[in-house]
Amino acid sequence: ITQDIPTLFVDFRKYYSMGHMLFSNMRQSIYDPASQLAFFNFYGTAKPVQHLLYSEYPPFFFALAAPFALLPLPQAYIAWCLISFGFAIGAIWLLARNCRMTGKQILLIAFGMMVSVPTWQCLMLGQSSFFLVGIVATFCWSFLARRDTICGIAFALSTVKPQYSLFFCVPILAKKRWRSLIFAAISEAILLAVAAMTIGWQNVINYPRIL
Repeated sequence: ITQDIPTLFVDFRKYYSMGHMLFSNMRQSIYDPASQLAFFNFYGTAKPVQHLLYSEYPPFFFALAAPFALLPLPQAYIAWCLISFGFAIGAIWLLARNCRMTGKQILLIAFGMMVSVPTWQCLMLGQSSFFLVGIVATFCWSFLARRDTICGIAFALSTVKPQYSLFFCVPILAKKRWRSLIFAAISEAILLAVAAMTIGWQNVINYPRIL
């Protein structure tokens, strides 16, 4: 990155800077706005900013994003885009095959994604939307295929955007897929345990207060 453009992958730069915070002795202050701003100005931008949109991601998100902080920022951004987009495309392919769509129909969907404005906006900002698309597609595929373990894991991961998780409950409860709920609870417990080991139990317990 030779020139710092304020809006260029700004979302990913926040994830990246908080990944560095997770590796520091300031990790238990990860929800402190001043700490987020300080780490963003040190790791995420060449031109310090005075204000930063506060990040309220669930406690386990930072542990999942932290490995990208092990790379230099440009390479980390490329890896983020490739992994998130690849995950979304792969999950959509599984779902499409389960719905008996033809290869041409799947390619048409992929082409539509690649030429859409929201796709390029997501990539330019470095957003997490493709991970969410992959989670939703994985949930739908595993639910239809009766893969309860994967379905439960996808359900648990969907809590990265808690407002969407409520919609995942509807088909599970309607079809009485209790195994999926059990695996979701186990997976969520593991995610919260990982969060507690990285940013502390206090941040996990107090997370609802910051919303």
